[in-house]
Amino acid sequence: MHLSVYPEPLARATKTPPACRRARDTRTTPVKMKRRSTQPLQRRTLAKLATLAGLGALTPVRLDANQPSLDELDPRQQIAGNYHRLRNRFQVPDDVFQVALTLWGRYKRDGIKRYGEWALIYLLFWWQTLPPGKPRIQAAQIGQKLSKIYENNHPHEVVGPYWLATFFGSEGISRGPLNSINMIPTLSAKLDRASEIDSSYYYGSVHMVRAKMYIKLPPFPMSTGDLDKGLAELEKARQYQQGRFAMWYLVLAEAEHQRAGETAARDALARLSEVCPDNLVTAFVYEVSMFMAEKLAKALDDGRYNKYTYDPLLESIEELRGREIPFPGQCGIRK
Repeated sequence: MHLSVYPEPLARATKTPPACRRARDTRTTPVKMKRRSTQPLQRRTLAKLATLAGLGALTPVRLDANQPSLDELDPRQQIAGNYHRLRNRFQVPDDVFQVALTLWGRYKRDGIKRYGEWALIYLLFWWQTLPPGKPRIQAAQIGQKLSKIYENNHPHEVVGPYWLATFFGSEGISRGPLNSINMIPTLSAKLDRASEIDSSYYYGSVHMVRAKMYIKLPPFPMSTGDLDKGLAELEKARQYQQGRFAMWYLVLAEAEHQRAGETAARDALARLSEVCPDNLVTAFVYEVSMFMAEKLAKALDDGRYNKYTYDPLLESIEELRGREIPFPGQCGIRK
């Protein structure tokens, strides 16, 4: 069945362009229009951004007829059963964006908080599917807007400030550390607020985001970069993420590269084999992290790695389409 949860149509996006109307109505020499791109992301991005404020209609997500609830999109559900079908959505920009908007539309309509939170999780997956540059920056800004709405609606909950900090960090990564120093005060303030409410939320990732900030930024007096502080934050995250949340090992590898060199970084990446995901989101993060670890190792191989100019998180996971990364054998996980 289809669940249509959007409040208004894409009116502006579906109107005939003015130049086309002139050519049709006046019967004069037609205005030559640019050929539209065949790439879905390029073709639809403007329509999506134009309807951001109202989150207007896109194609609703198709759910199983015998499971009419959006709860089948729960990112913390068990891996077996639904994982393989959902993971294929996560790697296609338009698909995962529609999943996020479907959830946000239901949250906006009915006030069901878990759907709002899940929408923010899926928006980060969407950000990871996009190519570097402007699309990533725009996606991060969409995440900031919706996170701020959630924070305003629920000011005493950790979800809003944590995801607001995450999307500020995502924009910073998209722009590059040297071009995002002015964003650090807001990012730090939101991380502080999230830590004050619940530092264990989302596998203790508030510590990982802060660690990433300290590791990637230039040091004082230019900014707040500090390797020792970054390592300390990774240590705080260890109890929540080691063996479970694979992205921790990627951040650790970059820290180890600064601390002890390339061999130490590769050792940290090799330890991804310790991870045994326990639900849908940690399973997908494992596959994404393994993919990004390959890219980081290649950047180390060919000398491209530089903490200011290269970040494995900017590798588009759309390359994972049609590819399946197996979980470690000792986990005994069935997809």
